[in-house]
Amino acid sequence: IQLSSVIVVVLLSLCISQIWRGWVSPSRMRALLLGLLTLSLTMTLVRIPFATFMVDDNRLILFSNPRLAWIGLFAMLLLICVGFALVLLVRERVELRYRSAAQRDELTGLLNRRGFMEEAVPAGRKSGPMALMILDLDRFKQVNDQFGHAAGDRVLALFAEVLLLELRPGDVAARIGGEEFAALLPDVRPETARQIAERIRASFRQELDRLKLGAGALECSVSIGLALGGAPQTAVRAEVEAAILRNMARADAALYEAKAGGRDRIEVAAIVVEDRPAA
Repeated sequence: IQLSSVIVVVLLSLCISQIWRGWVSPSRMRALLLGLLTLSLTMTLVRIPFATFMVDDNRLILFSNPRLAWIGLFAMLLLICVGFALVLLVRERVELRYRSAAQRDELTGLLNRRGFMEEAVPAGRKSGPMALMILDLDRFKQVNDQFGHAAGDRVLALFAEVLLLELRPGDVAARIGGEEFAALLPDVRPETARQIAERIRASFRQELDRLKLGAGALECSVSIGLALGGAPQTAVRAEVEAAILRNMARADAALYEAKAGGRDRIEVAAIVVEDRPAA
């Protein structure tokens, strides 16, 4: 009993260590499993010094002795709960994986339109002014026609890398269309948002010049529509989502102005401050 308990303690300690180290995203099942394994570890440790009380005349009386039977029954119940929690944890992980795949663009690794709204709403609840960009690659159809769709995919992936590199860690970026992207910048000053947009535009041109796709010049750039405004003063998801959609519409209108103004430029929409709702 003592030897098996020591082996079980070692294995349980390794399991708890792996679960703790792999705690990346919030998970109810992971917390439940961690608690059950910790309880099982505690019971196993307690069993070591009391092993002699579980044996009588070289026979195990853990289940036959009424005073000790509840310990064995509780251990069996705990084992069943641990197995059930493991099954639920695996199921939860699979669901999270499919949910993440449904919200990601396979080519660029960015969020898609659905995933963008899921991430933008919590980010939009932050206080302070926020900015929303709609970015569209100029003359992208010519890239596909001249160099092929594989080259177009490389250009899209390159722009996604530039976008992630120039945005801040808390910003939300997504590919919402063919060559159209969006970015939400919470809690940002207007001048900082404009500087970030300018860095994206300039960095993309620099990286594009280093991309060798074949003979001929690669005429591609990015036009950016930038909408600035205050964060919605509400915690209601529907109102925050509506405010983000309004900013997207304003940024989209600014993007059309940037396209009409000659492309490869940034157009800023008028600043709008959300009214604070009445108490």
